[in-house]
Amino acid sequence: MTEPAAGRPEDLARRFLESKASDLSLTPDDISGVFLAKQYQTGHNGVTHMVFRQQFQGIEVWNAEWVTNLDRNGAVISAGGTLYANPASSGQVTPGSSLSAVRSAVKAVNPALGANFAPMQVARATRRADAIVFAAGDFGSDIEGRLVWFGLRGMLRLAWAFTVTDQDAVSRYAVVVEDSSGAILDKAELTFFATPPTGQVFDKGSPQPNPTPGIRLISAPPVVDRVTVPLVGDVVASPSGWVSGNGTAGNNAIIGENRLAQDFITPQTTVAPDGTFSFAFTAGPNPLLFSDAVNVNLFYWINRAHDLHYQYGFDEAAGNYQQDNFGRGGSGGDPILAYSHYGAALTGSPLLVNSFFTSRGSDDGDASEVGMFASFSGAGGFFTDGALDAEIIIHEYTHGVSTRLVRQGYSTFQGRSMGEAWSDFYGLEYTLPSGAPPDGVYPAGQYFLQAWGTGGRSRPFSTSLDVNPITYANLGSVISSPEVHADGEIWVEALMEIRANLVAQFGDDEGRRRVRMLVMDGMKLSVPAPSMVDMRDAILLADRVDFDGKSQSQLWAGFAKRGLGVLAYSSGGDTVHVVASFDTPSATGRVKFYDDSIVNGEPLRVLLADANYTQPTVKVQLTSVVGDREELVLVRSGSIYVGTIPTTTGAVTRNNGVLSLSTFDFVNVFYVDFSNESGAVQVMIASIPTQVPYALTVPQPAPVTGAEVRLTTSSNARLSLSLPFAFPFYSKKYTSAQVYTNGLISFDVPVSSACMDSTALAHYAGIAPLWTTLTFGTAQTNEGLFMNVGTAGKVVFRWAAETQTGAPVNFSVTLSQDGAIDFSYGAGNGNLALVPTAAGCGSGPTTGISNGHDLFSQSVRLLSLANFSFRWEPPFNYSSVPQVTLEAPVANATVQGVLTVSGVAYDSDSTVSRVDIVIDDIERAVVGATLPRPDFCAQHNVHGCPQVGFQTNLDVAALNLAPGIHTIRVRATNLRAGFSDTDPVSFAVSAGPGRLPKGAIEFPAAGAELSGSVVFSGYAYFDDPALTVRRVDVLIDGLTYPNTTYGVTRNDICSPLPTPRPLNCSGVGWTLAYNTQTSLPPLPDGPHSMQIRVQDDSGRFTTLPDAPMAFTVKNGAQQAPLGGLISPKPNDRLTGIVNVSGFAYSPGGQVSSVTLLVDGALRGIASYGSPQPDICASLTGVEACPNIGFSALLDTTTIPNGPHVFGIRITNNQGLSRIVPALDSAGMNVVIDNP
Repeated sequence: MTEPAAGRPEDLARRFLESKASDLSLTPDDISGVFLAKQYQTGHNGVTHMVFRQQFQGIEVWNAEWVTNLDRNGAVISAGGTLYANPASSGQVTPGSSLSAVRSAVKAVNPALGANFAPMQVARATRRADAIVFAAGDFGSDIEGRLVWFGLRGMLRLAWAFTVTDQDAVSRYAVVVEDSSGAILDKAELTFFATPPTGQVFDKGSPQPNPTPGIRLISAPPVVDRVTVPLVGDVVASPSGWVSGNGTAGNNAIIGENRLAQDFITPQTTVAPDGTFSFAFTAGPNPLLFSDAVNVNLFYWINRAHDLHYQYGFDEAAGNYQQDNFGRGGSGGDPILAYSHYGAALTGSPLLVNSFFTSRGSDDGDASEVGMFASFSGAGGFFTDGALDAEIIIHEYTHGVSTRLVRQGYSTFQGRSMGEAWSDFYGLEYTLPSGAPPDGVYPAGQYFLQAWGTGGRSRPFSTSLDVNPITYANLGSVISSPEVHADGEIWVEALMEIRANLVAQFGDDEGRRRVRMLVMDGMKLSVPAPSMVDMRDAILLADRVDFDGKSQSQLWAGFAKRGLGVLAYSSGGDTVHVVASFDTPSATGRVKFYDDSIVNGEPLRVLLADANYTQPTVKVQLTSVVGDREELVLVRSGSIYVGTIPTTTGAVTRNNGVLSLSTFDFVNVFYVDFSNESGAVQVMIASIPTQVPYALTVPQPAPVTGAEVRLTTSSNARLSLSLPFAFPFYSKKYTSAQVYTNGLISFDVPVSSACMDSTALAHYAGIAPLWTTLTFGTAQTNEGLFMNVGTAGKVVFRWAAETQTGAPVNFSVTLSQDGAIDFSYGAGNGNLALVPTAAGCGSGPTTGISNGHDLFSQSVRLLSLANFSFRWEPPFNYSSVPQVTLEAPVANATVQGVLTVSGVAYDSDSTVSRVDIVIDDIERAVVGATLPRPDFCAQHNVHGCPQVGFQTNLDVAALNLAPGIHTIRVRATNLRAGFSDTDPVSFAVSAGPGRLPKGAIEFPAAGAELSGSVVFSGYAYFDDPALTVRRVDVLIDGLTYPNTTYGVTRNDICSPLPTPRPLNCSGVGWTLAYNTQTSLPPLPDGPHSMQIRVQDDSGRFTTLPDAPMAFTVKNGAQQAPLGGLISPKPNDRLTGIVNVSGFAYSPGGQVSSVTLLVDGALRGIASYGSPQPDICASLTGVEACPNIGFSALLDTTTIPNGPHVFGIRITNNQGLSRIVPALDSAGMNVVIDNP
């Protein structure tokens, strides 16, 4: 990114950031808030890693981080992140109450407990000087918080950040609450379990290890004996050894039981007075009987994980976990607290079948803990123990590594998924013996779950696609819904692939050493909040830095096999809408679309890779089936090029920067590669289909049978539910959904948006009948979230709740098996415009749907929804297709000037939503079938009668239809996107204007002399009933004079006309009222010429008469009014109520108004007409004398203190005005100076 340079790393990084400031839309004032939060160097490659954060007015920005990495020569090798503009323009901040904020925070974690939470601030030592602490109450731990800025859509909001531990004393969250509104801006998990809520766990390297690693087991292997090993550790990683004293505690970790699940306690360690940690143990019945032996095993593997991670770069400077850092950098005082049998004797019921890592924060020095649970083999079986499982211990410890190395790594869905994957990968890699086959089969969690041969993940890990076929294309759908453990398997598989390739390249020992180091260094080199694509790039960079890029081909091959090839793309880390690619870098270009299909009207994104093309931009061409052709410039982004073009459902206009699409269109992109791998020119092509948007209808609601079931009465809840059928939604089908108590249903990543508007909805595949902050209370009886599956082919979700203002809402969504979506609203649902939203968010509530492509949603804005229903009709599963007939032009017709297209379109079961007119295979117009056709309906009583006709007029010249033969066809489409086309019809275009309008200028007459106010007038019409005049403009001297009115009743013109008369008779007149003295544009004295310009419904313009008509304006000399300001004087300092006085007169006219201006804006009206004999004594010929004075009172307290421009505008009866005094453009300088 930069050339090598000498200097302090921080200075070099700051200069680089300053050079990129304009690209980031940042000013020097914004950069002034940046401070270096962390700096360390990786010894084996010499890279200096720096993390910058921001603070303004002494308050840190919660989600601002910028990472810069410099090589040993001072060159910037990677940089990125998010920084924000200085909010100083809003003035000094005055925060609200932390009490109300902490109430909002605890309610977001546990609404039931939060409802009765009484905040009480307590005095307790904290790591941060700006922290406040509230007593835990019924929560699992005291609640620590601080004032922060939070970046939302590019702007900073003042907020409170709290760490809240739920009642279970395990689940910990960072919750950010907006200071002004109490809205939840962010809620992030700080506890990382080994399994999701389903109870899945990991297991490897246990009392029952696989005797043949990589070979799939079909039954449980035998239990092996323990072996005696030294507890001393690596002399570099642990120079003081593992054990301090005679217990399971040392510089790296403190280990003991925690059966009551107490938060961050120092446990009672296992003691061996003679230093021999050998204790009795029998596998199976109950590991709680052998706690000392279990603690020793946990102690060994926690320390082993510490030393192994240290060896590959997670040392003191990088932020590892140690009590004493031996002067090697970083912050000490944070050995891992590791607990065995966590929660086994918890009040009520034990905690089983899981494990976790959590921390008080992600900064070096923050206390962190690991909890190992007991598990069991099933009913009538035996217990297993996570503290005996090396793989699961390393998994949890590695969460501590990734949380400190990857900045904001766990703030997004893909980041959290990779967090689970890194833990899985190192848990497997550190426990596999040397020589284990790289292409073997490795199930996870076999011992812990006693699931031999299958494990606890969706599939065993393996480089064999027959065993595990998942790729980046499966993100969000590895199981029935997005889930970080399942989707993390994609990243594990990618790492397993590059591991296998490096082993093949260098052998087992060196290949595994390199992959361990590259994955670790990738974490250090990545941008904040990375996607899997970002982390792929970071590992590739690590290879270039660590090993001079010796394995670029091997790494690319491994990533590409799992869909993370050269054209893989993600708009960010918090989405499952990604592009998978199985291509490796090549001199032959590759081009593809971001989406597999789009909705007409949705922006279209194009990606391109070409290894031997290095320019900053590249051009591609796009075409659609309806004949549009557009060029798009792609801009380089990393190793690929990216570009976006808007689409429309309107008629084609080529090369206008908008791609026109029609029903079931296809889009093609063409890239001309002028030098592919063979050196030849090659055209690369990609295609995707499109679909029309959902249509809104208001059908009669269908009855719903069966009893509904209450799902929850807990606010802020998210329920993952299976659907009774595969529900088709846009271009996918879903068998499960996440239903939120805030009025949203989503089908992909868990929604955690601070905003609940249409922009936020675009990021989720979701359905929002009423997306807003809702609670369940007593505003109406029987509140809650309900579900009904009693009607075949339908599922109903109903909300009975209340808004933040206490207004009751009652609404439901019905999902039908054919894809229809019904929104129904009962009693209440009023005053929705009053529902508050977080600052920076759009108005709410949101009612709409989205395909989750980040850029597109369909929404409606409804302020009241009492007793109302409507339906979203899907663009598929149609039961009928329209019938369409083209009546004009007839076959072999000849047209001139204007082409009239007309016909009939109807549908037996649906409504015709659009009629497309296609000429020479280019869509030229889109009309509706809404014209009355009583003549047709008298003979054919079809559905939709009498509104079944369509007609439009097209300007032949505007369409560039050259004289000669052309073809036309018409397509009719119904609400469900069923469509049919007419057969093509040939017609001929003849040169010439064809049918023209008739019209005249009646006033003024030719040669007339005008003055003062006049009304220009006349008429315009077509004597052809197929054409209509739409607009008339008056042109004087070739300039349009605005505000001509067309449609004035003119029976005198229409009555004599033969039938059929013009369609708009008798409204064929036009008028233009104009003051030749004061109106704008001006009409000065002298000769002028005039025409009218008539626009017909084809869009064609005709100017009448052919020769301009002459007239003359004669108003005589006009003079603006005169006057002066007596008080105040220039540069006066004004305070309180100020008397304003002066004089004004108009030679040859009358003063009509005197107004006060401050900075050019109206501030008052003066009283005019008071005597000014002294002024009049010096004037001659002023008829208004002596009554030419004016006066007024100006309240300066309503004007901000400081310099201003004050003036008086005098206007006369001719509309002419003057501002006095003329010392500035709007008066004179004054200073407002109020106390």
